[in-house]
Amino acid sequence: MTRKNVLVKVSGDKFKNPKFLEWVSSLSKRAYTVITVGGGTQINEEFKRRGLPVRKKGPAGREPGNLQELQVARDVLEANGADLEDTLAEQGIFVHVDVPFRSIGGVLCPIDGDLAIQEGYTRFEELYVITTADRRDEKVEKFKNFPKVTVLPFD
Repeated sequence: MTRKNVLVKVSGDKFKNPKFLEWVSSLSKRAYTVITVGGGTQINEEFKRRGLPVRKKGPAGREPGNLQELQVARDVLEANGADLEDTLAEQGIFVHVDVPFRSIGGVLCPIDGDLAIQEGYTRFEELYVITTADRRDEKVEKFKNFPKVTVLPFD
């Protein structure tokens, strides 16, 4: 029997939530699991700490104004990804963690983690967007034309 492919996008605000970690543990036992971890809140906080402008996200994600902003955003996302991998590995949970950055012809492009769900839609049998309760309705609306996507708030 072939295991299902499952893609999860988790908000940077929720990837350490114990309920989420327990859910991923169960999920990973029945399916090949890939998790794309976000970090918008943490990126904004780091930008403020460094005196960088916090811009509104565009339709595909954050549009860094310069190389420093690009590197800060990538560093935060990479740190979130490593933190999630370490946290899961400590609990004996092994999944693939993806960071929402793409290289297109050698040009680094940060993408909104929600777009990773759309990127993987054709090859994953189950797709989940893990978010906060206050963002749930926005995410449900965003994915209304993607019937395989389930939005789950973990608060």
